[in-house]
Parts: sequence; C-alpha cells; structure tokens
Amino acid sequence: MGFFTAGAAAVLRGLLAHEELPVLPPTSEHTRPSASALLALLFGPEPLPSDLPPAPEATPRRASLALLFAAEPLPFDLPPAPRRHGRWLAWLLAAEPLDP
Repeated sequence: MGFFTAGAAAVLRGLLAHEELPVLPPTSEHTRPSASALLALLFGPEPLPSDLPPAPEATPRRASLALLFAAEPLPFDLPPAPRRHGRWLAWLLAAEPLDP
C-alpha cells in the first residue's frame, strides 16, 4: 500500500510542480510581425524530426464507387437458401376465400 501511495504522491508532485517561463527579451511596442510572417507561421509547413522511421509503402486502394458497384467474387459452393420459418403459421391464419 505504501508503494502505491508513494507513486501517487510522486505523480501529484510532478503535476503541481512550479514552472517558470523563459524571460523574453524586451521589444518595442511599435514593432509587429508582418502579415506574411503571420501567415507563414499559421499555414507554413511544420518541420518534422528526422529520426522518424520511413513511411510504409502505400497499398493500392480501390475507388469508393468500385467498392459499391464492382462485381463481388462469389464462392463456388453457395450455401442453401435460408428456410422461411412461420410459413405454416401464415397458411393457418390466411383469410379464407369467400367465393364457392
């Protein structure tokens, strides 16, 4: 029990640890980044770390409409058609013909 309590205390200390932000150099209030710099910051490509493994080869995919409308391969031995249960009940409860 003491092991779990010590672990929980360590996690809480890590979560509630005091962090300080780095001090930024003073800048004048009149300098603003240009609109192109802001757009480049927002929409520019993000540099990725170089230690990532290479991406796997893409497998060829079928088009979405081909998935809907393409012919499906059928097995040679088709299973028997399902039997309709309750056919005798429909025969029993069917309306009787009124013509003699």
